Amino acid sequence: TVEDVAETVHMSKFYFLRKFKEITGMTVHNFIVNKRIIAACQIMAEGKSITESWQMTGFADYSSFLRNFRKIYGISPKEYRENNRSLIISQ
Repeated sequence: TVEDVAETVHMSKFYFLRKFKEITGMTVHNFIVNKRIIAACQIMAEGKSITESWQMTGFADYSSFLRNFRKIYGISPKEYRENNRSLIISQ
C-alpha cells in the first residue's frame, strides 16, 4: 500500500504522494496504471490474447483496461496488436 511505502521511506502518506508527483510528474495511481499497461503490451508481445493480458495485469474488467490503454497509447489494444504484428510474431 501507499502507506507501507511511505512508512518505509519515513514519510507521511500525504507528503510521500506530493513528493512522488513532484519528482515523477505523475500520481502514484497513474504510475501503477502505466506500468500495468506496459506489462500488458509485453504479454501481448509474447503471443497471449488481449483478454489474457488485461486479466494477468490486474484490471477488474476490459472497459477499465481499454479506457486506460487508449489514454496512454491513443489507440485500442486491437489496433496496437495490428500495428505491432511483426514484433509479436517475431518473438
